[in-house]
Amino acid sequence: MIHPGAVLNNRYRLDKKIGEGGFAVVFLGQDLVLGRTVAVKLMDASLAGDKELLGRFQLEARAVAALDHPNILTVHDFGLLPDSAFLVMPYIGGGPLSARLRTERLSLEEIGRYLEQISSALDYAHRNGIVHRDVKPQNILLRNDGRAVLTDFGFAKLLVDANAEAQTRALGTVHYVAPEQIRGLVSAATDQYSLGILLYQMISNALPFNGTPQQILIGHVQQPPPSLASQPSMQGYSPEMIQKLDQVLARALAKAASARYPSCMALYNAYMEAIQPAVIYGGVAFEEKTVIDPRVAKSPAQGSQLQSVGQVNPQPQVQAAAPNYNQPVIPSARPVPVPAAPGGNDEATELYVPVIAGPQQQPQPKPVAPVLVQPARLTVRTEP
Repeated sequence: MIHPGAVLNNRYRLDKKIGEGGFAVVFLGQDLVLGRTVAVKLMDASLAGDKELLGRFQLEARAVAALDHPNILTVHDFGLLPDSAFLVMPYIGGGPLSARLRTERLSLEEIGRYLEQISSALDYAHRNGIVHRDVKPQNILLRNDGRAVLTDFGFAKLLVDANAEAQTRALGTVHYVAPEQIRGLVSAATDQYSLGILLYQMISNALPFNGTPQQILIGHVQQPPPSLASQPSMQGYSPEMIQKLDQVLARALAKAASARYPSCMALYNAYMEAIQPAVIYGGVAFEEKTVIDPRVAKSPAQGSQLQSVGQVNPQPQVQAAAPNYNQPVIPSARPVPVPAAPGGNDEATELYVPVIAGPQQQPQPKPVAPVLVQPARLTVRTEP
């Protein structure tokens, strides 16, 4: 058994375990030849006899070695041991995106930045004939400067044409798996679906489909994603903003792969267009075409009703800030028992889904507009 302190191939010293997945563990280590900190992904010794898993390790090394993109984690080295195999990669100190999502609520602009970077990485991989097949927050690492990098290509599928569906084994993580992936088909649109689930999660701090693994898969196959309005965390957003975001997510999460966006960057562009008013007005969008002039403004007692599109909670006696106009606008199958797979589980699952009744209707809460208690001191016009 390999433990901290061991040295692999007389070069890589393992200092401490920093992660663990379905068939591998990750150690923080040191490259004793080049004197740099690295991450060493070590295949579980108990699975070393599984030729398929060993093949995945080799596939990951070859797939990533062929890619050169700032948002894809590179591979320094690959090696075989008597009872295991390992990958050596750069160490990313910011941790996974999943850890940040557990502790923070991302702004719309931050979500846009992450979405752009991961979309660019995925489209680049797709142009090189590689489908990731396991896009999820655990597989997105954050550099100390905030940049995101896509990692863990262990489930990657090499295709002659990434835009054409290919038969494959049903692999992926239950909360992020695409409908066609459950049936053993993958294409570039498969990664876009998983990215759409991640986008839903980043916006609302919730996943669209929950329950047992079988219930989650039924949601992927047969149910539309619930409106963001059904998530308690979205109460500070305007109905118009939620409707636009729902439309973006509905297309990214379409059951038919052909109905999704033509690329992941097209999904990113649609998202940025949907949140454009929030970006332009610094988090506040106005419901009507209204000119607010301090010379004719209502008294503080009467107030002026504005609708928030972000996490904006106007407080008494706070003057509205001037907007920054220079900011850039940014089929059925027989049911099979399914093992438990909670949200943090990284293991792949092969699953088949039974037919159930039609989609559930989600309640639409009536929004309540906040009230400014001081006259606005800006002249603002909104465009259609």
